[in-house]
Amino acid sequence: MSSIGYQHRRAKKEHRCSWCDEKILVGERYARWLWKDGGDLGPVLMHFECEEGMTHLQRLERESEIEFQPGTFKRGTSEER
Repeated sequence: MSSIGYQHRRAKKEHRCSWCDEKILVGERYARWLWKDGGDLGPVLMHFECEEGMTHLQRLERESEIEFQPGTFKRGTSEER
C-alpha cells in the first residue's frame, strides 16, 4: 500500500474524517491524500490532530502504513473507541 498526492485543504463542504469518522466542518483545514493498494485507489481525509494520532500509532507499531476503518479511533488520538 502507498500514499500519493498529500495536500492540506480547507473544506468547502462537510466531509467525514477517515480516522475518527467525525465531521470535518466547512472552513476547517484538513489533510487529504490517496491510498493505493494494487489497482485500488481511495481518498483519505483527516483532521490534522487525527493525522497526528495516526503518526503516533505508526511510530509505536514501527509501521509506515496503518490499516483502519473509519471511526476505529478517537479524534486526535491513537486510542481505539
